[in-house]
Amino acid sequence: MKSGSERRKDKRMNQSGTIMVSDENAEYYVYAQIGNVSGNGMYFESEHALTPGRRIKIRYDNPPYKSLPKDYLATVQWCRRLSEKESMLSFGVGAKYL
Repeated sequence: MKSGSERRKDKRMNQSGTIMVSDENAEYYVYAQIGNVSGNGMYFESEHALTPGRRIKIRYDNPPYKSLPKDYLATVQWCRRLSEKESMLSFGVGAKYL
């Protein structure tokens, strides 16, 4: 069986920084920490569990490159609880850009 990294279409790049995440139609955001990004998605950690299949907005306050958009629409692919050894935040989330 292929590992997760072998099934990925795009290479993941480690990145750190703060993003804001919201439901697609909500006006409020919660903060999250980026773990890695690719051309078609990202991994981030949050205090809030997100249901797979949920459409979310992701907003950079300060994108790492000026040429990148500040806002992305994505779908939650998976969400899992993190142990205290893994992170100070409670949940790890994989999201795919739309």
